[in-house]
Amino acid sequence: MGYKITISENNKYIVVTYEGTFTLDLAKRSTKEFVEVLESTGIQRVLCDVRNTSNVMSVLEGFNYLNKYAGDIGFSKNVRLAGLASEHDKSYEFNETLAINAGYNLKLFYSFQKANDWLTQY
Repeated sequence: MGYKITISENNKYIVVTYEGTFTLDLAKRSTKEFVEVLESTGIQRVLCDVRNTSNVMSVLEGFNYLNKYAGDIGFSKNVRLAGLASEHDKSYEFNETLAINAGYNLKLFYSFQKANDWLTQY
């Protein structure tokens, strides 16, 4: 499957844990599913843990995903989204820029504690 969706221990955010190769198809499938979880629970925060992935999504794919697909399936720009990447993996940094430019509230972290703190504040 490439990902698993759970709810955090404190019930404040959804956790999407990815493994393997991070592709456009994987992003689309997982986003569709976690949007359904957001809608059914009323939670408005997501932690995307990509520490165990290899990002092969191109810049153009990322741009189209954020500017077309995500909105089409109802991914709200009001959702607070934390990306959690491995400290040595800088391949997700431009995805953060693309998301911010598209109007999404996304922040990239290299520490679980910092991501958790950001997701659970106010």
